[in-house]
Amino acid sequence: RHPQADLDRAVGFVLQDHVPSPAGSAWSCPPVRFTCALHNPRNQCLVDRHCPRGKKCCRSFCGKKCLSNLKQGQ
Repeated sequence: RHPQADLDRAVGFVLQDHVPSPAGSAWSCPPVRFTCALHNPRNQCLVDRHCPRGKKCCRSFCGKKCLSNLKQGQ
């Protein structure tokens, strides 16, 4: 493993978190209260456009995942 590659990847993830969501996605990701102890957890996505329509790429307990709006049906 190359430390610089890990740093570049981490910086990229941080920057991706601050990219505005696409038009029409007015809901926000739920807060993450606890996180796993893995140093570099596997991500299912990096940004919203990596997810199916109607889902957002959100931080989860362990890595980023595509989530649906839980409040949509209420």
